[in-house]
Amino acid sequence: MSAPLLLIDIDGTLLPLGPVEEGTSIRYGRKMRLPVRWPVVQAVAGLSAAGVEVIWLTTWTDELALRLGEQLRLPQFQVPAQVDEPARRPTWWHGWKSRTALSIVEQRRPRRWAWADDDIPTTVRSRLRREHPEGLVIAPDGQTGLTAAHMTRIEEWLLKEPIRDVVHQLNTALGPTIVAALSGATISTLPERWVEHDGPIPSPQEKERLRAAHRIWTQLADAEGPDLARAWLIGDNPVLEQAPYLALRAGAVDEAVAAAAAFTTGTWSL
Repeated sequence: MSAPLLLIDIDGTLLPLGPVEEGTSIRYGRKMRLPVRWPVVQAVAGLSAAGVEVIWLTTWTDELALRLGEQLRLPQFQVPAQVDEPARRPTWWHGWKSRTALSIVEQRRPRRWAWADDDIPTTVRSRLRREHPEGLVIAPDGQTGLTAAHMTRIEEWLLKEPIRDVVHQLNTALGPTIVAALSGATISTLPERWVEHDGPIPSPQEKERLRAAHRIWTQLADAEGPDLARAWLIGDNPVLEQAPYLALRAGAVDEAVAAAAAFTTGTWSL
């Protein structure tokens, strides 16, 4: 089996079709502006850096996808050839994307894979989930595209970093009290118990906040060092109008991730 695999569409998936409050836009060509969620773009780049093979499953040509990737500061991802319908072979895979996705999966045989596209038919999604338990299908609303919550789910699926390890790293970096606060836990000692092999397990909401905090911490620590990363997470933030760890606690996951991305890319502004 090969490395984890992410198949990702562009229009309506990586790039929302509509404007996004916490996002921005980039100029593409002479007159076109494309909405962008930088936290999502950076999460895709992070998956690639972590060893995930990322493939564009899109109608964009190689040249157009390459130009877009350069503007988004992404590595060069492959645009595969479309798989046509075999002669005399009826199939339930309606559409070239479904056939191409399965062809790639059959060739690569990844231990885990994910496919994100805003236009995957319900019948295809249902059968994929039934026949390919190693696959994760994400079909975001095309107007909003992928969100930080979607990327957290994809990262967890592909990289399978146990939540216990995530909590341990956060406890070491920030201290259990801060970790309890950002997760929304009502008991300050829970983060210490979460790392125990027979301890309790965080709730889905707590997991989402913990993984978002871990992604923010890793991103900031890699870019600016652990001391500044900790200071950023616990200090007042004029963009969020509160400390980022408190924003996470309040459920503003996308906003906190976006603020961290803006800080590291130098696009932060009041």
